[in-house]
Amino acid sequence: MDSLRDKIWRNLLDKEIQLKYESALPDAFPMPKREYLYPGFDQETWDQLVKSYVEALEILKEQAVKEAQIPKKEESRWMRKSSSSGLFESF
Repeated sequence: MDSLRDKIWRNLLDKEIQLKYESALPDAFPMPKREYLYPGFDQETWDQLVKSYVEALEILKEQAVKEAQIPKKEESRWMRKSSSSGLFESF
């Protein structure tokens, strides 16, 4: 399952507006650049970011539901040689 941050960045990149956003750290969530927040607040930029968050959450929710519906395989048991009998035993 992809991370929320990756989905949000991908949504913004797909819409070719990535130049309006920045992150302080390489693995940080996108935030509008300062010039879009102050002195004049750009509602369109903020709305696009919020929309990308919502879209990413919906996609991740769908992925989580699909993964939850897939039955998990039973983990293989460990085999170890018994020191007393010399036979292999499962744990």
